[in-house]
Amino acid sequence: MIHFNTAHTRLRASSGFSLVEVIIALLILALFIVIFLRSETQKWLNLGRTKYQNAAIELIQNKIEGKRAAIRANPTAFPNPNTTDPAITQNGITLSTAYFAAIGKQTPPDTLPNVRRVKLTATWTANGKPDTLSVETYVARGF
Repeated sequence: MIHFNTAHTRLRASSGFSLVEVIIALLILALFIVIFLRSETQKWLNLGRTKYQNAAIELIQNKIEGKRAAIRANPTAFPNPNTTDPAITQNGITLSTAYFAAIGKQTPPDTLPNVRRVKLTATWTANGKPDTLSVETYVARGF
């Protein structure tokens, strides 16, 4: 009579990972990769926008300081109200400048003849989207 040892013919449980566990692990890894790439893409898009904003701020500062210096050097360079300077385009940024009468706080309100309100508007396109930065300040003569 022949006896078979059934302990050796059974398949032992594998100590490795099953196919389902590997697929789930790959899906989780893919999810983390997508989240990481999305945040990196957003970071680069914001960096491009910040670059244009910094350049626009510098352009606005240079323009207003140049206008103030011109008025100090030559008081006749003082702008009339409701006028504009020709637009300036530099590094993909267009700067427009408008001058308005400055209104005092007295009652009734009166215009201040030696002060102008200045509105500077920089526009550009970054990452296919138009963007704008506006700044209002004052220039004066004779002070």
